Amino acid sequence: MVPGIRFQSTIDVMSELNTHELTLTWNGRKWVTSALPPGKAISVGFKAELTVPENALSDVGNESSPRLLFPKGTILYLPMVPTKDKISLRQRCALHIPRLTHRLKNKDLLPIILDSDLQIDPVNEQLEGCPCRFAGDTSSSFKSLNEAAKNALKTWTSRETGAIGVFMEVRFVHDSQLLQIDAKRDEVLHEQPLPDNPDRDDTPDLFEIAGS
Repeated sequence: MVPGIRFQSTIDVMSELNTHELTLTWNGRKWVTSALPPGKAISVGFKAELTVPENALSDVGNESSPRLLFPKGTILYLPMVPTKDKISLRQRCALHIPRLTHRLKNKDLLPIILDSDLQIDPVNEQLEGCPCRFAGDTSSSFKSLNEAAKNALKTWTSRETGAIGVFMEVRFVHDSQLLQIDAKRDEVLHEQPLPDNPDRDDTPDLFEIAGS
């Protein structure tokens, strides 16, 4: 389907005598409908047939191929408030301190190094497996970013569950700011540009270390 293309279909949502016209718009992921009258909703199980012209269809062969999110060697960061083995965590964090205009207060940034390209499936918008490791390790310890983040939580925090939403909790550095990798997903899959940093300047970060 061509993202943003519109089709109109008149469907009966009230009675056999009254109809309402809805506009359906495919946004690349789901159908978005125009608003129904106040206090009205389409009944569960209602079906409507939609005729789609041939020129509205596109080849999804390439569109369904995995997209590059971050290349091999990228360092991502997991903000954490450690409650266990704080010294070992902070030793790892000190190995790669990003240059930032603003830092997260009271949180340590655990560097996670990608040992392979990190790709995303454009259909289900989920991450592919990617060997990665914590800073300080010499070889891959985890098969995916999700596995690495879960292990970090179990090792250094007292979270009762290791469940984590990596798109919202894992960060990357862009324009001297720390962004959720969800922003990178939107850039790669939905052509939404990454935000510029209004506070960025060329003054060296006092906390930056050589080689970071």
